[in-house]
Amino acid sequence: MRQPKSRAASYRPRIISLPASRGISEAEKDVHAFIHIDAEHALRQARALDARRRSGQPIGPLHGLPVGIKDIFNTADYPTECGSALLKGRRPARDCTAVARLRAAGAVIIGKTVTTECAYFHPERPAIRTILNVRRAARPPARRRRWPPA
Repeated sequence: MRQPKSRAASYRPRIISLPASRGISEAEKDVHAFIHIDAEHALRQARALDARRRSGQPIGPLHGLPVGIKDIFNTADYPTECGSALLKGRRPARDCTAVARLRAAGAVIIGKTVTTECAYFHPERPAIRTILNVRRAARPPARRRRWPPA
């Protein structure tokens, strides 16, 4: 059965993922969006996807696309700490369903992004790290809402 052509079929994951992860690693010094990032691991994933494409196996719609995963989603190859000191160094045995589906679609997981503790905003307590807006460093990345509303 012939595989339908997709835009992903023309991309080589290694070529996309390496500059993306290097660029992110460099910008990370100022932005602080990732809690865990591993360019070498991303490159290994991309090489495996390249080999899959070259062997003629079917590829997914996200083939080679670099993706950062929020630190509340379990990943087998990165720590999942949920922004909590209590879960520091926690390594799940397997990926959660959302991450497993991303991988099945061909995404390259390049790291874990910062979250507030257990994805719950504590107004009386600042986030672990201040994240900067990539395009406008003076502005926060998203509007912060007070909870509970006044």
